Amino acid sequence: MKRLLLALSAVIVLPNAVNAESYWLILFDVKTGIEKIEMESIEQCEENGEKFKNMKFYAPHKNYVCLRGK
Repeated sequence: MKRLLLALSAVIVLPNAVNAESYWLILFDVKTGIEKIEMESIEQCEENGEKFKNMKFYAPHKNYVCLRGK
């Protein structure tokens, strides 16, 4: 019974451990401050960061950084 329970718990836990990596888009703006948004991939993070940086509203010193989490 313990072996079955151990095998079942391994099946449930392993997929979560594989997908544990996350990506965060950190937005810096003098007007609104700092905001963080979780992204699915580093490519999506960089694409959305560039969109933010090139937005038309006036905000000096707009910038972003993409970080990989655990």
